[in-house]
Amino acid sequence: MVGRCPGHSLPIPLPGLMAVLNLGKLCRKGNRPMPKLIRLYIVNCAIGFGLAAVFVGMLLWFNIANLWHLISTSDKGWLALLVLWISNGVIFAGVQFGIAVMRMKDDDDDDSPGGGLRERVMKREHATIPVRADEGARPFWHKN
Repeated sequence: MVGRCPGHSLPIPLPGLMAVLNLGKLCRKGNRPMPKLIRLYIVNCAIGFGLAAVFVGMLLWFNIANLWHLISTSDKGWLALLVLWISNGVIFAGVQFGIAVMRMKDDDDDDSPGGGLRERVMKREHATIPVRADEGARPFWHKN
């Protein structure tokens, strides 16, 4: 299923691929722009998976835990490499997106000191309760 997006000369193999690649605007229902949060998520996931690829490449290059030998000599080594890359990619993408969200600045006027209703906190007066103490009582941790 190949179509052409209006305004672009590139063939699009899948309808949703235009949104993922972010080649400008979505190609359905009036060329609406991609929401900024979706774009932020896709970009940070791509960065996370890129970092995971570098990390897995370094694991193999430095032969950590003899991974290069295990992957290169096994007939299912590509599957192990794929699982390693995807599992690290999910972690790195989540951390990258978390960092991006935490770094977003929102002007909420929390820079000035103060705030709240300035109600006084009531101090509690502790009452003294008389307790009878037995003379010569032994502590509970001593044995007889």
